Amino acid sequence: MSFIIDDMRRVLLIKTKARHDGVCDHYSRVFMPKIMCFFSLMIGVNWYFDKLTCIIPKTLSGSQQFITDVCWINGFYIYENLTTSMTSYYGIPKNINEDGISITGILCETSYDEGCIPMVKFYYLQYQWFPFFLASFVILYIIPHLGFKFINADLITLKNAVRIHSCDEIFDSYFNLKQNTPTQMFIKVFGSIGVKIAYIFSNVGTFYAIDHSLNKKYLNYASNWLSWTYKNNSAMFDYSIHRQSFRAGEVLLPNYGLCDVQILFSDMIESGTNKYSIICEYSTHVLYHYVLILLWFLIVFGITFSIIGLINQTG
Repeated sequence: MSFIIDDMRRVLLIKTKARHDGVCDHYSRVFMPKIMCFFSLMIGVNWYFDKLTCIIPKTLSGSQQFITDVCWINGFYIYENLTTSMTSYYGIPKNINEDGISITGILCETSYDEGCIPMVKFYYLQYQWFPFFLASFVILYIIPHLGFKFINADLITLKNAVRIHSCDEIFDSYFNLKQNTPTQMFIKVFGSIGVKIAYIFSNVGTFYAIDHSLNKKYLNYASNWLSWTYKNNSAMFDYSIHRQSFRAGEVLLPNYGLCDVQILFSDMIESGTNKYSIICEYSTHVLYHYVLILLWFLIVFGITFSIIGLINQTG
């Protein structure tokens, strides 16, 4: 584990040195890619070591690993819009056989009641790919800086040329209107503004991409989290049937879910199929809850700094 900790430390290490772009751009260009890599590495390590765990019926005790793998591949699901009085865990009815709801709002079993309306299953498979998803945003934050280096290539080389060339050579090379026409200078000015706007889009795009990947529940995550923290200790952490509300984190990514497993069997005497509904837990989602609330505020800071950078550029 020591080498993993060293890798995380190196990822977060930021060298203090002179940079060509503005201070506000440093947050999105330097800090955000590092924090994305750090969070990706953190939940990736947890993703590797922590596995999906399911309650296996006694009749399937010999197939425990197979069933766990099936649930990991297929994902687990919950029923949304269930009240606290209907559930044991968030999105899971007290009786897992109750997969429908009557017109009077009472849970029922569709296999026994023709008037029972089936509830919609909402699946969660983010744990399969989310560490890689976070790491991919590094590209989104680097693209604006590549544009900056392309647009301001002459200014970057000018800083280096000042040290080794004479004033006349520098004037002839960098302040020659034949080489740097007014049109080119005009394009560079607006290109620099475009880079500032690109940093805003990088942060906003990251925000909405994560929101889309989390079933459009991420934009309001911080407000839901803060509202949850204002409750007393019992209301915040009670998970019994008498609890008053759900946790903000489990609404975003549930820690528990249902998994349907179909077992096919055949031998010389008989063949058949059995279907089981199994409760599974994925404790890694607890880490996701804390990572995502921190990331929410860091992205908002990134948007703020990018807007300040744009104002400074145009002002």
